[in-house]
Amino acid sequence: PAALRFDEGSRWNNAPLGGRIDAAFAGERLSRLDAAVTAGSNRLNAQGAFGRRGDRLTFDLDAPQLNLLWPSLRGTLSAQGGVADTLAPPAVDVRLKADNLQLPGGIRVDSVRGTADVGNIPATAAARGQTAGMDLSRAPVKLDVTVEGARMADRPDAALRKGTLVLNGTLADHAGRLDADFLQNGTAPPATVKGAFQGSWGNGGNARQPVGWRGRITEFASVRDPFGLTLSRPITLSYLPTAVAPAWQWEAGAADFAVKVPGGETGKVLLAGSRGGQGRWESAGRIEGLAWAPEMLMDAVSGKPVPPERIVIVDADWNVRFADALQGTAQIRRRSGDLWLPGTPPVALGLNALGVNLQATPTG
Repeated sequence: PAALRFDEGSRWNNAPLGGRIDAAFAGERLSRLDAAVTAGSNRLNAQGAFGRRGDRLTFDLDAPQLNLLWPSLRGTLSAQGGVADTLAPPAVDVRLKADNLQLPGGIRVDSVRGTADVGNIPATAAARGQTAGMDLSRAPVKLDVTVEGARMADRPDAALRKGTLVLNGTLADHAGRLDADFLQNGTAPPATVKGAFQGSWGNGGNARQPVGWRGRITEFASVRDPFGLTLSRPITLSYLPTAVAPAWQWEAGAADFAVKVPGGETGKVLLAGSRGGQGRWESAGRIEGLAWAPEMLMDAVSGKPVPPERIVIVDADWNVRFADALQGTAQIRRRSGDLWLPGTPPVALGLNALGVNLQATPTG
């Protein structure tokens, strides 16, 4: 057994520190824990055991003065939950509530609400011993987090009004959704981001492959009128942080995006694929029918429509790579439309053709 007592007069960041911690171990198992610790008005209680099937260790944290725990933090935080059974796999459940947060780097958050449930195996399965030695990747996962009023101190004009992340399934087979609304000061319209994904964390069923996330984005849309970007078909993605060259750390498959610009014009961005990692990357794709005009940014700010005759429709394609040096090609071509010189009245250049060809070749 181990026992720790904080004597009267103990301090933590100049706040009174008190309480006790009693613990007992049986091999690698924490057979008993009984803790009650306070730092100023902040308190943490934890009781239980962990390391054997049927064990459960619970905790209750109430921190109305985070600055007393760490000087660079501000706000309030409360969390309750527990961890059960063993590391193969553990069962973890957490409920989180935070308000008026100030975090390092000038980050401020009005509120955070969240729940997480990982590895909560049904009791009937546990009773039959079916969970013993189970791969953690098969453990059930449920996550639901909502963040409101997030912003940077040096960018008070832009803020996350509300963002939610929901995930259900297992680490090896899960689906999730992300929704976020952003606000800006002044008359600028709000921006929204919506997305849905499916995937898995692991080695993809092949022990020789690096561990990481493999899946696909099934839905994505980012809109801030009059601009918009929408995924037209699912895109495969992978992120393998431990991959070593010549393997790629991240890859994105073929994808089609619909683009909306001021004036109601639309275009397409068609990605043939991209990949990269460890200081190198490759990307290829093309753009079809993208509308452009110098006045479009003014349209986005003032809402004044761009005259159709001043819009140029362009196509483009690229195939580039980088490994110590940039290499590849890119082309931009006019499909239709004209450029106008400012004046009273503006004067059209009378374009019949316009193209730009770029080529990057490593030297040395």
